[in-house]
Amino acid sequence: MNRKIAPLIPTNLLKWIHRESNLLVHYKGFAVLNKFGKLMDDSPAGLRRLTLFLYALVCPPFLLVCFFQVNSFVDIIGFFAIVAFILSAIILTLIRKNPHGIDWGFAGAVAPILCCGIAFCIDKEAGLVFLAVLMAPLAWSAVMFELPVVIGAWITAVLTVVASIFFHSHSFWATVGGALVFGVISSLVAFVCYGMASRLRKMFAEL
Repeated sequence: MNRKIAPLIPTNLLKWIHRESNLLVHYKGFAVLNKFGKLMDDSPAGLRRLTLFLYALVCPPFLLVCFFQVNSFVDIIGFFAIVAFILSAIILTLIRKNPHGIDWGFAGAVAPILCCGIAFCIDKEAGLVFLAVLMAPLAWSAVMFELPVVIGAWITAVLTVVASIFFHSHSFWATVGGALVFGVISSLVAFVCYGMASRLRKMFAEL
């Protein structure tokens, strides 16, 4: 167990939580908890289920908001590009029965981040909301996937922010400033999420 975390979370308490959670899922009345536990499995099949679950949960309201923001032909192209990215990511996830490592690059990092960037360009009034939401798939990648996928997600996020800000402002210095601020903050978020997720996996593996 990591020495920095051990004083904060007693080993006996972690063992008790782990033991009790394993017992709970065997009771008939906790079938929902058992299903949720399967979603949180970090095996390739478990990550595949969780990725599809997140797409099913997030995409309908996301697409609905984007649809009502369409006002021009360019917006229509952007909306269909978002739909194409989402469908491609879902299909690739369904096709790959046992994905590993960089296999998650598109569905787990590139596609959701690009969709947020395109939505930012579509929405002229509240586009900054989508740019803030762009941090969510980056954090999602950092928690769920391996380091190469996280680095790819961060690079994609920074490039998407650069393109999106320049598309709106047409200002070189505004783009550079926004990219620097976002790059620093997003790297810290990704680093913390990835580090904490790795420590928790290691901790529970040692129980």
